[in-house]
Order: sequence, then structure tokens, then C-alpha cells
Amino acid sequence: MPIDVFISYSRIDLAFVIALDAFLTRAGVSVWFDKKSLLPGKKWEEVIEDQIESASVFLTCLSQAGLDKRGYFHVEQNLAVQAALRMPPEKLYVMPVTLGECPIPRQFRQYNVSNLAEHGSIESLLAALSEALERHISAAEDAVVALRNCLLEHIGVEGASNDEFERRFLDDEISFETSASLIQRIANSADGNKLKRLLLLRQ
Repeated sequence: MPIDVFISYSRIDLAFVIALDAFLTRAGVSVWFDKKSLLPGKKWEEVIEDQIESASVFLTCLSQAGLDKRGYFHVEQNLAVQAALRMPPEKLYVMPVTLGECPIPRQFRQYNVSNLAEHGSIESLLAALSEALERHISAAEDAVVALRNCLLEHIGVEGASNDEFERRFLDDEISFETSASLIQRIANSADGNKLKRLLLLRQ
């Protein structure tokens, strides 16, 4: 039976993907990812290729730590890009999301990429899935907050966006030592709002 969403991820992000799978499943989405769905004895490469081809959506979770590691995760991305070429151009199929701040691989730069650590991004993902699956997909607000908090715990403050870092700094959620290195990161970034952010953080 065809599945709604194939989740592609790096092993280093497995803990969050387990939470994401549970979140989407509770929202009524059928999810395939290897640690849950791959049965013993199956020829895993063939199964993964078949599932990528037959899934309605290829959801790839990108993180700085994950992109830095070797793994079949990178092969899955290339398989999905090839599968997308056979899809109608208006179909939402490839959905790249980032788990915190990280560079976007070249093959996904043509797609709008959402950082799930930012406010509103999980809701945007649900809206995109609703369009792709042609049915309403929603989740309770407390479930969205719990998933986002799970992600922030997984990536740590160093992986958070500048918006998230600013919020956590102003709410006294991080130490001075951590904030010093992250302020330096903002100062060296290409963030168009970095001067405004730095002035706010000085207060």
C-alpha cells in the first residue's frame, strides 16, 4: 500500500525523527522510515528505492551534523531528485526541512526550505502536507510545541536560528558563555538584520 511520507534523515538525527514520525502519525499521516518500517531480511536498498518512488512525499530532514556525515541518506536525496523529474511539475513531492541552521545541498536549492526550529515552520509543514496529500492535516497546538521543543533540545542552542537564539537570549534561557560565541556567529553571518539583532542583544 502506498505511503504518504518517506522520511530521509541522517542517523545522528534519529531521536528527533522518531518524535517527528509519532507526531505525523497522530495527525493521520502514514510514514515510512527505515528504523520503523524496514523488515528483517528485506533487501534494504531495493526496498528504500521502491518506497521513495511510491511515496506521495519525500521529506528530507537536513542538519549541519547530518550533512557532515557519510551515509545512505545522501543516496536517498539523489534518488528523490530523480523521482521528482518524473512527477507533474505542479506536484509537491520533495519537501526539504532543516533541523536548525545548516547549508542547503545544491540539489534542494530550487525548493523553498523551512527551518523547523523557527516559529510557524511546523505549521507550514502541515499545510504543505495537506496540499500534497489533498486532505487536511492538522495537529493540536500543544503537540506542535512539544515537537518544536524536542527539536530544540536535540540540536542545542548552537543549531538554532538567529531568531530563536535572540528569543532564548532575551528570556535568559542560555548562559553568558554560550551567548558570547553565538553573538560572534551573528556578527560574522550574512543575516540582513544582524546590526539590529546585535544592538538589541547589547541592551
